[in-house]
Amino acid sequence: GRKISGASASSFQVLSGGWYAKDFMDVYYMGEKVSGASGSSFQVLDGQYAKDFMDVYYMGEKVSGASGS
Repeated sequence: GRKISGASASSFQVLSGGWYAKDFMDVYYMGEKVSGASGSSFQVLDGQYAKDFMDVYYMGEKVSGASGS
């Protein structure tokens, strides 16, 4: 792997499927920070779909009009 700038090593984890990773605050997709995503509530749904407490994401991008709740 490679070092991800700004990620917390103590809480960092690669999520199911390997596309996403998170630490206690932030979410990463293929090594890039996902803007606005919450690490504390983030979970992978299926394939490259995922959600946090507010939004749904596909391939690291927010899905317009979709709610994570």
